[in-house]
This record gives sequence, C-alpha cells and structure tokens, in this order.
Amino acid sequence: MERFKTLEKSVLPSEMVAIENKLDVSFPEDYKTFLLEKNVSIAKEQYLSILIDDLNEKVIFGVMLGVSENQNFSLIGWNSEYQSELPSDSFVFATEYGGGLFVMLLSGEEKGIYFWDHTFIFEESTEDSNVYFLADSFTEFLERLVVSET
Repeated sequence: MERFKTLEKSVLPSEMVAIENKLDVSFPEDYKTFLLEKNVSIAKEQYLSILIDDLNEKVIFGVMLGVSENQNFSLIGWNSEYQSELPSDSFVFATEYGGGLFVMLLSGEEKGIYFWDHTFIFEESTEDSNVYFLADSFTEFLERLVVSET
C-alpha cells in the first residue's frame, strides 16, 4: 500500500458500511483494509500498470475510488452511473488512464477482478466481449500492479 498516495481524508467504518449498503455488496476484507487506510488514491510516484494476460497488453492504473465529494473519485458516483450495466454483486472500484474501469465481481464462478474496456481502447474489444480477467482477489490485483514508464 506504500505505492499509493491518498487524496482524501480517511474513511470511517460507518461510511464504508453506508457504501456497501448503497451498492448492495459486501466488500472483501482486503479491500476494506485498503479503503480504510487509503480511501481515494493514486500511484505515489510513477505510473502503475497491470498486464491483461488475454491480450498481452497493459493498462495504466488511474484512481482508486472511495469516499469523496468529487464525483471523479466517488465510489457511489461511478457505480451509480454504471450500475445498470454491471452484473449483480459487482462494483467499479478504480479507473484506468485510457478510460477503462476496474471492476470487482464478488461471487459466483467468475468471482475476481476485471478490466472493463467500455471505451473500446483495444481493437479486440467488441460490444459482446470487452471484459478481461486480471486477478482472483484485490490483494492479487495490488500485487500485479507494476511500476511503468507509461
């Protein structure tokens, strides 16, 4: 977590519960810990990227969403905008520099962390196929983020 710079005040446990209730999800413990410690955050010094194995392409991490009055950083704001397009028991938790979104699916066989290329930055992406698996858990997602030039 030392690779992230916090942009907002700390999240209170009661605020986190309110977000879970609003989004109708139960956050995993590793994500709760991050949210309580870092809230809205960006890469501390350099860019962080993650490889999409299926495409052999990397995407650049933008902002970890959280509790914020600024709609650009708000978990509630982003999820309110995209809730109708997301599967149940999932939520957008971060943004990517190219306009994509990082989504956490919390249950079922496809549980995990995904990159949603809803702006079609990759030519392989189509209306029917624009979601790519990244990691089994939030902790694994954080571990797969690497320092990148761009």
